[in-house]
Amino acid sequence: MGLLSEWKAFAGYAVDYLGMPAEAMPMYEGSRRWRRKESRINRFILKVGNFGYNRDRTFYDKYPYVIYKAISLGRHIADFFCYIRIFPMDSLRVMTRRLTIGVKAVSEGK
Repeated sequence: MGLLSEWKAFAGYAVDYLGMPAEAMPMYEGSRRWRRKESRINRFILKVGNFGYNRDRTFYDKYPYVIYKAISLGRHIADFFCYIRIFPMDSLRVMTRRLTIGVKAVSEGK
């Protein structure tokens, strides 16, 4: 499925940050490469929260549709620069898909 690098990074995160026993986590590697990714994942999660819970979403109610879509685009671009440092190739695919969906939504007025 092409998720091996993500699995290894989040396996390391589960072991090193959440206390999962290393023996219980399949494909866990304690190498420096994965520790660096784990650290970046942790910083991002602490910044935005679980599924963006810590983010201010009041702009949806304050601004007209096109303005809040522009603000949302800015946030996606900022997130992209965080993601690309963790998973470079996957980040490009995700951002391309997000832009496609976002442009389509704006053009349809959704």
